[in-house]
Amino acid sequence: MLQGLHVYTTPYTTPHKNNPPIVSQWVLVFWVSGLVFCFGFCILYYFL
Repeated sequence: MLQGLHVYTTPYTTPHKNNPPIVSQWVLVFWVSGLVFCFGFCILYYFL
């Protein structure tokens, strides 16, 4: 089970220089966009 888990987590933890995995890119994009959205919402709420 640990070997299977290692196989699943390796593409996300090891840096790929040629072609990074699509899933981790989408996760990063969604995480950054969510962070920016929350930050902007807090700023708008603070000023309004």
